[in-house]
Amino acid sequence: MILDRFKRINQSVNAELIGDDEVVTFEDLVLDDETGKPKKRGGWARFNSNQVDSSGTIRDLHDVKDIAGTNFLIAGINGKLRKSSDGTGTWSDVSTKGSPPYRMEAYADSLIFTDGSVAPFIVSGTAFATVTDLEIAPMDVSSVNTGHQTGGSLEANAQYKWIFCYVTAEGELSPPSQPITHRISLGTVSTTDASIKQVGFENLPASIPLLFRLGIFLLEKNL
Repeated sequence: MILDRFKRINQSVNAELIGDDEVVTFEDLVLDDETGKPKKRGGWARFNSNQVDSSGTIRDLHDVKDIAGTNFLIAGINGKLRKSSDGTGTWSDVSTKGSPPYRMEAYADSLIFTDGSVAPFIVSGTAFATVTDLEIAPMDVSSVNTGHQTGGSLEANAQYKWIFCYVTAEGELSPPSQPITHRISLGTVSTTDASIKQVGFENLPASIPLLFRLGIFLLEKNL
């Protein structure tokens, strides 16, 4: 039942004096999705007989659509985020990051979740199968090699520790990488020329065009 002639709630006069398009109270009604007019709230139906998880209590529940327009329920329960596609009645894990209840914001076909402690993470893609951290993680420098050559102005016979970060145009830095150590030692087989005061790097992580550039910083020098 839709109240086609509804105009407003009027509690300022006696109920016997209100117009045909007014009501005194607005109970057990919702707005129709197509017309925007008030209608009687429908009854409740059981979603399915399957448990969201083997135990525990649902701490938060979200009714959302993925990029393909498929409806999903996403629930926070037992230290994880779980999903159920419309009509399937089955549940599967989305992520185990953080702990419910989660706060959620929808943005550009993606859902951003956080529990207020872990870094926010993005749930996106078809069937919400892609989970990525919103925070930029420290870059992997395990494949970076160092070398030295003639030129430069670094002090010889010293050990240098370098770290790598992503840097925004505003100068904001990502979490730093693990330090990389390189030693310039005079009088050794590898370095015999006092003019060798320049360090080079290869296999560096790539910058992210338009967003971040690669920054290399001297963390420590030991003579």
